[in-house]
Amino acid sequence: MKRILCLVDLNETSKAATEYAAHLAKRSSAELVLLHVLRLPTLQEAAVVGLGHPDSTQEREKEADQKLLNYRIVIEDQFQIPCRSIVRTEAINLNKGVEKEIEKFDYEVIVMGTNGAENFQQFLFGVHSERLAKHVKVPLIIVPENYVFKEPRQIVYASDYEKEDVAVVKKIMKLTAGFNPKITVLHVSKEPS
Repeated sequence: MKRILCLVDLNETSKAATEYAAHLAKRSSAELVLLHVLRLPTLQEAAVVGLGHPDSTQEREKEADQKLLNYRIVIEDQFQIPCRSIVRTEAINLNKGVEKEIEKFDYEVIVMGTNGAENFQQFLFGVHSERLAKHVKVPLIIVPENYVFKEPRQIVYASDYEKEDVAVVKKIMKLTAGFNPKITVLHVSKEPS
């Protein structure tokens, strides 16, 4: 692998995901890119909370950039890996900021954290990660907020026996080559076959 993109929200939610991405980058000798997408407030939000003034947006960008730079230095020191940090300001949403970044560089995988659940789908994937998984064409690893990194020893891939499954399993093997896990392909059927 050459490059791993890790989405960072500058709070505890992304800490486990960043450490997971750093372990993955170290094992595969890849560059780690930390991306924070700073969403601009809508006109309505700006009017309500007073965040619409250009100076406040510049101040938020500068503050986010400094926090991410400090975080990057910690990751570089702790894991001894090449790391870059990017703050992208986006008027629309996280997905748009991530899509723009993916268009610029060739990332093999995206890593992000998750912390919330309002329904079963969100319980499995989280709010932002669920939306992002529907839009990106790059493998997405979603790491729970309190996850402590362990080398993957066994991976289960759920299959419906689609043509794409072979390519997906090959991609999983490439992404996890440094860990050499056992991969189990699982198919669940309602009818005996």
